[in-house]
Amino acid sequence: MSRSPHSGALAGTGFFYRSYLSLIVFQASQKMKICIRAHGQKIPATLEDNLTAQHFYRLLPMTLNMDDFGGKEKISDPPEPLTKEGAPEGALARAGDLMLFAPWGNLALFYRDHGYARGLIPIARMESHLDLFVSSGSVQVQFLKTEE
Repeated sequence: MSRSPHSGALAGTGFFYRSYLSLIVFQASQKMKICIRAHGQKIPATLEDNLTAQHFYRLLPMTLNMDDFGGKEKISDPPEPLTKEGAPEGALARAGDLMLFAPWGNLALFYRDHGYARGLIPIARMESHLDLFVSSGSVQVQFLKTEE
């Protein structure tokens, strides 16, 4: 005797199961947003889906003076050490990426492509206004939660 996959204890729950899966897929596709403010401009950014990014988000709002490093990035220390739990061994840094450099514990906001480096953990991604960070000096940067 063969049993239908819709018989037994789960009979009649197909609709609820499909709805639950749809909700999970919908929530996974909704990326969390933050706002980065520099030189009076607001820059939208999308958070990565990892524990480091979640820890960073819980610390918002924060204002940091970020110093130029290597002509490719602005760096600063976060107000407290961020978790590295579950982090990749390294990552590819592209212009627009906000990363944690795990060995030093500092944040790095890349305004030029850098390539792969061990110890980089992605936090967020900006898609515009990267020119605001291109300078040899320091810049004050605010990281804010969005109301979306």
